[in-house]
Amino acid sequence: LSGAEGDLYDYLAEEVVGELSGDLQQFLMRTSLLEVIEPTLGSIAGGVLPDETRRAIAEGELLGLFSRTGPNARDQVRAHPLVRDFLQARLHRSVGTETVIDIHRAVAVAAEAIDWRIAGHHYLAAGDLDDARRVLASAIDTILATGAYAAAEELVTALPVTDHPDPNVLVVLSRLAQQRGESSLG
Repeated sequence: LSGAEGDLYDYLAEEVVGELSGDLQQFLMRTSLLEVIEPTLGSIAGGVLPDETRRAIAEGELLGLFSRTGPNARDQVRAHPLVRDFLQARLHRSVGTETVIDIHRAVAVAAEAIDWRIAGHHYLAAGDLDDARRVLASAIDTILATGAYAAAEELVTALPVTDHPDPNVLVVLSRLAQQRGESSLG
């Protein structure tokens, strides 16, 4: 499918996905919201148990819908960006915006114990800005200690500016500006 574009791509993708079992189609659509699909968060997004997630990952990999994230990444796969975009559009059409938001929110809650970046991304996608700010605040020590300013950039630039600027946002923005050799934030 990599050479197809637009309507041709959508037609071919629908033909491939449409031939899969209903359970696998649902899993693929729901987990398309994830950058990396693995058993823990894949189960949350997919609404299935971890063993079912592992089976679906293996089946999707056999069908060429997933690729491994690295040689040592057991049970961690990614969908091709075009496949992912197609599946996300199909998910929105089939379940609606509210259900997509609910999936993002459930993934964000589960991801808080795993990775602040993933949690922040999914809170933003769910429109839960206060929770995204809270994740940033709880991760600020880690961000500062590891220099993960670029990783925090998606989160801080997506948060709206308020009358009372968030000090955590300002810290990250100032460090990003410093790294880029910029003399001011605005």
